[in-house]
Amino acid sequence: MTDSIDPIRDATLALEEATTRIIAMAHAIAQLRQDRAELRKALYECAYCLTSLEVSPSAMTKTTADTLVRLNLGGFND
Repeated sequence: MTDSIDPIRDATLALEEATTRIIAMAHAIAQLRQDRAELRKALYECAYCLTSLEVSPSAMTKTTADTLVRLNLGGFND
């Protein structure tokens, strides 16, 4: 009788461990989404400051200029 209970017990423990990991991952994903929203807001503010100071895209790296173009075209939205 105990032979038939052991696999069930093992499966139950594995499910509990998986549940704990999934909850931890869901929390990490929620935190990453919040961080991304804060970074997007900071990027908008930086883009606004650069525009108001009339900093030309040629004064930036290509990656930065491309990122600001993407931001202005509606990128980085969840």
